[in-house]
Amino acid sequence: MSRVIKEKADDATKYDLVARALDIFSNKIASATSIFIKPNLVSKEPYPTTTDPQLLDTILVPLRPRPNGRGWACF
Repeated sequence: MSRVIKEKADDATKYDLVARALDIFSNKIASATSIFIKPNLVSKEPYPTTTDPQLLDTILVPLRPRPNGRGWACF
């Protein structure tokens, strides 16, 4: 079953919210054999019509394949 996180942003930035989500799902991430990230690329227009490239960095940089090739490490 899928899990959805709903967070009240208050003073948190979108980068803080991504970090929280990565933390909440860290166990699932660590045991995953693959991870699919789908950016919102709906047109040829630049951000803000599409996914913010810095937000993608915030998601992708902490996700690193484990050295043994089994699962993912979330830093």
